[in-house]
Amino acid sequence: MTWRALEARAHNGIVGTKRAAFVALWAMVIVQIVWTVYYCVRTRPAFSSIYYPVIFTPVAAALALTAGRVRWVATIARLLIGIAFFENVIDRLGFLGPPGAPGVSWGDFQHFIAYTAQVNAFAPASIVPALAVLATIAEGTFGVTMLLGVRVRFASVGSALLFFTFATAMVLSGLSQLQYGVYLMSIAAWALATVDASAPEAGSDAVALDPLAGAGYEVPVDVALAVERRAADQDEAARREGAHRRHAGLENRHRARREGAPAAGDGSLDDVEGALRVLVGQRQGRADFERPGHVQGR
Repeated sequence: MTWRALEARAHNGIVGTKRAAFVALWAMVIVQIVWTVYYCVRTRPAFSSIYYPVIFTPVAAALALTAGRVRWVATIARLLIGIAFFENVIDRLGFLGPPGAPGVSWGDFQHFIAYTAQVNAFAPASIVPALAVLATIAEGTFGVTMLLGVRVRFASVGSALLFFTFATAMVLSGLSQLQYGVYLMSIAAWALATVDASAPEAGSDAVALDPLAGAGYEVPVDVALAVERRAADQDEAARREGAHRRHAGLENRHRARREGAPAAGDGSLDDVEGALRVLVGQRQGRADFERPGHVQGR
């Protein structure tokens, strides 16, 4: 099986999980809304400590309501996920300010390593720096691809798995993932992988230009491969038929030449025979003309 066939099979396998993804998204949206309202009423937190679920939950709810058929909603969800990854990366690299500055979570990579140790409290301390580096590479990669819309379907799957890993590690370490909406982002990324989350073209309407693609209907890979094989067979048959016709035409021309040669020879023989008849006639006429003179002389 070729790489394109494997990619098509994976593509259709991802799209086939659309119903499950949106059921899970609906459930997580409800859980996140209930928790956020309760947490805000009970603790009255600063916006900077809870802005992830406050901003992303309405977008995730819109994505669930539209079932991914409205491309600009899916695009906004994709961009927010990309921004979340990108912001975290530039924060730990010190581009948002030093540690302790307003709106800065870490400020440098050392503080991020310490946070990684908290999130992965169950992991050996010796591997924590490596986990921090791997997380940064993964977040940077998926952040850029989600923002630019490059290989969106597979980038969404990777983002979903990465968010799920983060959220599960936080739960196992006794931290609250709901404060950051990590599971919600994971399931939303999974849902985005099953729909068209590419940016709408200028002048297009709000609904996906291809309703079937927006709804998640895809041509099965075996059908696509069968169509390709049939087209190749038809092309091969057409080439063979053309070659057969050209060969038949050449044979017909050669046959006509061979059959035309005896006819030309027969015509030449007829001409010779006619000429001989004329000569014989002339001699016979001359003999008849000279015969009376000889009789008279006698």
